[in-house]
Order: sequence, then structure tokens, then C-alpha cells
Amino acid sequence: MSTSYYSFRCVIPGCKSTNYTETSFHSFPRDYGHMIKWERFVGLTFKSSTKHKICGRHFRQDDFQITQA
Repeated sequence: MSTSYYSFRCVIPGCKSTNYTETSFHSFPRDYGHMIKWERFVGLTFKSSTKHKICGRHFRQDDFQITQA
């Protein structure tokens, strides 16, 4: 049985991080309003989707909200 792997990279212009580097990756939000904020913040020149990812190197610890399940 073969396992299918795919590669991806960080969409931040100039960033070389891929899923083969040791960093976390975060998908763009599904919520349209939040997605637009992310696009503007990172300066994307194309329409993002939840398949696009930003590596953890572009976040600060206080950028995360910890919620209890």
C-alpha cells in the first residue's frame, strides 16, 4: 500500500519554508472576513483559500487564542 504525500510551502513572499522544514503551518481561516484580513496583512496578490498556508515563523506567541474544548 503506498501513501500519498504532497508538499506545500508558506505563501508569504520570500519565505522558503515548506512542510519539510521544522515549523508549524496554519491554514487561512474559512471565515471570509478573517480570510480578507490575513490576505491584506501578508500582502497577497492572489485570492487565498484554506489550502494556502502560512508558516509559524510569521506569528508571535500572543497571536494565538487558546480555547477550551
